[in-house]
Amino acid sequence: MRRSTLLLWVIGAIALIALGYGARELLLRYKYRTMAESPLPRAPKRLIKAVSLLVIPGHFSLSYPALFDEIRRHGATHVALVPISKIRTIRDTRIYADARTASTTWLQELIAQARAKGLEVILMPIVRVAEKGPNEWRGTLRPTSWKRFFESYTAWILAYAKLAESSGATHFVVGSELSSSERFLRRWRTVIAGVRTVYRGTLIYNANWDHYRRVSFWDSVDVVGMSGYFGLTDRRDRPPLIELVRAWDVHRRRLRRWLRTVDKPLIFTELGYRSVRHAAARPWDEVTKGELDLEMQRRCYEAFARVWNGERALAGVVFWNWVDGLGGSTDRGYTPRGKPAASVMARWFGAEALGRDAK
Repeated sequence: MRRSTLLLWVIGAIALIALGYGARELLLRYKYRTMAESPLPRAPKRLIKAVSLLVIPGHFSLSYPALFDEIRRHGATHVALVPISKIRTIRDTRIYADARTASTTWLQELIAQARAKGLEVILMPIVRVAEKGPNEWRGTLRPTSWKRFFESYTAWILAYAKLAESSGATHFVVGSELSSSERFLRRWRTVIAGVRTVYRGTLIYNANWDHYRRVSFWDSVDVVGMSGYFGLTDRRDRPPLIELVRAWDVHRRRLRRWLRTVDKPLIFTELGYRSVRHAAARPWDEVTKGELDLEMQRRCYEAFARVWNGERALAGVVFWNWVDGLGGSTDRGYTPRGKPAASVMARWFGAEALGRDAK
């Protein structure tokens, strides 16, 4: 009798566990199906809604004021201006300006023009490696002297911080994707403390999507910035929207748990997808040509908007980037400009007329 009772209990327990897992899976499927099929939501008013613009002299055929008008019409509240400086190799210590570096005067003019168009400004200076080998970039710097590198970096970033303060930029990115340097807690705290002596706005550090847990100085900035190039699928074809929604929700829940440990809000300081078939599998891949696929980019934008809309931990998003090959129906780059993804962005940002083609 005891054995039969025990056996029935075990069978019942197994059935309940199986039912529990099955019920959870059914609930998740319902949740993601609802997310994917319901009308596209509108981003909360509090959210920073932005796109980025590289600031390079003579690089674009369009004028920056015209681009600011486009960005504003798509519902953005902010624009991230991204001036570029160089370091010669990953072993060098000196950051320098070249012909593609915006002058202080011109950058001040652009910030004033953006603000006059109704856009707040996030100033995000970045460093690019001039002479690089395979898999070398600013995230893999190995300078011969970290001391000399940080001396150069401090002078460089302080100049931009002063410009941000005098020009009225509301947010300033004190560093971006410098992954190999992020272990130097004392050096970074010194840099950030120096920036705070000349800039009174909101300070952001932008970590790469695969390295944010290793940043040692999150307590020194106001907002966690992140380049959110998380993979959403292992497939190289075009996955359905519900699959992308589910993948983004896994990342969202993981990030939300981690954000509680640092007690900071999150801005996706870079978030984007190329218009290629493998965009969801390898969002970070800016090199592989890939098959042109505007719909894949659109689905990725839509999945992000559906999953992150209303997430309290999210302070904002900066889509990368508005002019990357100028856009349009034959452009494989990251820009949503002139593509179906722009309609999704505009609809989510609240620009009804431009977003009329989105669900």
